[in-house]
Order: sequence, then C-alpha cells, then structure tokens
Amino acid sequence: MALWLVALIGLTATALCYVAAGLVRARRRPPLPPSPPREFLLGHYRTVPIDEAFKFYADLGKQYKSDVLFFETFGTKWVVLNSLKAAVELLDKRGSNYADRPRFVLFEE
Repeated sequence: MALWLVALIGLTATALCYVAAGLVRARRRPPLPPSPPREFLLGHYRTVPIDEAFKFYADLGKQYKSDVLFFETFGTKWVVLNSLKAAVELLDKRGSNYADRPRFVLFEE
C-alpha cells in the first residue's frame, strides 16, 4: 500500500519539475514578431491564404505596423519580411548571428 503512495509522490514531483522547467524556458525566449491570433493545434493554418498571400501579408504589416511578421503552422515557424529594408537588415547585416552552419576552415584555405 505504501508503494503506490511513493509512486504517486514521485510522479507528482516529476510533473511539477517539468512544468517549472517549461515556465523558466518560456521566460528566456526572446519576443517574437507580431502575428494574428493563432488556433490551438492548427496555429495560423486557416489564417494564411493560398492565393495572393502577398496582399494578405502587406495588409497585416500595415495593421500591425511592422515589416516583420510571424506565423506558425503545425510546428513550422515562418517569418515574413514585408520590405526590402527588413530583409537587408535581417539577412545581410545580422545574417551571421542566425546562421547555424559551422565554418569549415579547410575549405577556406
């Protein structure tokens, strides 16, 4: 009878540690660009149109007053850049911060 009590206490402690670690990780994340409200499992799947999506992104950029927008569908994260200025800033000037490919010194020599 005491064995199930020990197992229950262990499972409860494990669950509490898992939730606490998730809360700490969520606080450390940098803020994401603006986006429309997302649905629980689908994300922005039903929000993003298939035809003439560029017009939709331009309208959302004006609505949120941002050149950078964020979308997520089924766990895939998208960043939409609405202007040349935002594209040059993120991809050219800060591109080395976001590149995850390792440098191969052998190829440089």
